[in-house]
Amino acid sequence: MRKSIVYISLGIILAGALAGAFVANTAAVATGNGVEILAGDLKQQLDIFTHYSKVIREAQGLPAEPDAAFVLEVRRLALDSLIEQQLVFSELLSREGEAEVELGVKAKLAASTSTATLADAVEALYGVSAAEFESAVLVPIARQELLLDSFGGEAAQLDSWLVQARQQAAVMILISDLAWNGTEVVKNEQ
Repeated sequence: MRKSIVYISLGIILAGALAGAFVANTAAVATGNGVEILAGDLKQQLDIFTHYSKVIREAQGLPAEPDAAFVLEVRRLALDSLIEQQLVFSELLSREGEAEVELGVKAKLAASTSTATLADAVEALYGVSAAEFESAVLVPIARQELLLDSFGGEAAQLDSWLVQARQQAAVMILISDLAWNGTEVVKNEQ
């Protein structure tokens, strides 16, 4: 009887911890044109960059752990990147439609090599599986390439559109140490 109570108590504690982790990962950290950017997505971007940075810093003989200012700058850049990815994806959907975007992304990804050696290298360098790297890094790149294709391959047109899209975006940052200045994520000085 006592053993059952312990197991039930551990189960309740574990369930609570998992629910808290789920809520934390699904909580919005920002919105871009009404689309939520989730804490889990930001964490994934931060984990990838942090692991990559640690590998590079160790190779250069620098301390593996960066200072607080560096970590804040990484958070700023990661959130800014996620907002830009959302703007690109929304524009692409409005131009192509969801089915065509999905097919285009699959074609772009199929063109890249996918070998066990590459998967091992991704895990060693970025600290995530090849599938996680694909969804967090390669899919957004493929989407941006598709949008570039819709501009006739003119990078200057894409860049001009992106500047305008950032200026017109309705972005709200829900993290206290970062803010949106009308064109990008910045450190909140308040």
